[in-house]
Amino acid sequence: MISQLQTLVRFLLLPLFSIQAIGPVICPEGGALCMWHEDAGWRKIWTIQDRTPVLGISIVKGGRIVVSAEGHNYPGYVHVLDKNGGSIIVLRRNYTHDLAKISGVTPEGDLILCPSARACDVWIPAMGNQENASVDFPEGCLFPRFRSNSAGLCVHNQVILGQEEVGGEFDEIGRVPDSHEVQDLRILGDQLWILVDGALHTVEAISGQATITDVVKLWIVEDAMFAQTQSFDEDLDRLEFGISRVSSNALTEQVWSSPSRVPHIVFQTPDGVVLDAWGREGRGLYRLRSGQRKFEVFWEQPGPGP
Repeated sequence: MISQLQTLVRFLLLPLFSIQAIGPVICPEGGALCMWHEDAGWRKIWTIQDRTPVLGISIVKGGRIVVSAEGHNYPGYVHVLDKNGGSIIVLRRNYTHDLAKISGVTPEGDLILCPSARACDVWIPAMGNQENASVDFPEGCLFPRFRSNSAGLCVHNQVILGQEEVGGEFDEIGRVPDSHEVQDLRILGDQLWILVDGALHTVEAISGQATITDVVKLWIVEDAMFAQTQSFDEDLDRLEFGISRVSSNALTEQVWSSPSRVPHIVFQTPDGVVLDAWGREGRGLYRLRSGQRKFEVFWEQPGPGP
């Protein structure tokens, strides 16, 4: 009897106190967000209408979750949730589901969204920070970003604009050649990086040699940047998916690879960095602890992903 009671108490307390909880990530059945617990399995924290496909998910400072979703009977929306899946705001977006283009976060944890292609003007303050935001991004800017002093940066058409200090003018600090696609803009330490046509450059060297090529997506986690790569291995006649870590001094190191599972999100947890990847052969959660050189398997399951 005592043993059964201890088991019940441990299960009830697990969602609140287990350090072996991973998430939020897209649930196995799709159309919802889940936490995964080492002992209790999947626990759903948020469900979208009619199990509409979730196209993108981002976890920002303070644990808030930004979700982009769109389906046949559900036009494009961005949902902002608290760390427990509670709704904070829902916005209609009218032109892209790419969260890198339409969202940014200040050093204090304030979230900014760009619901239309004309303006990045929806501010969601961090918990306990009720001061009005003072960065007024130019009309038509995308990729809203912030320096360590909270000054703004963005991309307007092919021009990289930035302030030196909050309240200052947005001046040109770089230009991307015409006909090239800007895919992301990120700040790591004092270094500004830009992803153009799958090639990662520092802004100062935008016309020079890329640091990494074949890049699909970027994530900033603590003091490192993680780049999702995709390349074709001619010897094996197959695609290879990878994750490389980029340090502030431009050193890169591959920390994970797979021929069948595609990375979908990299995020911070109390005991390390977690990667969620899935594909035709199954799904896996992988963890990179502080000081480790490679991601280790935390959980894997065969079968198709969400």
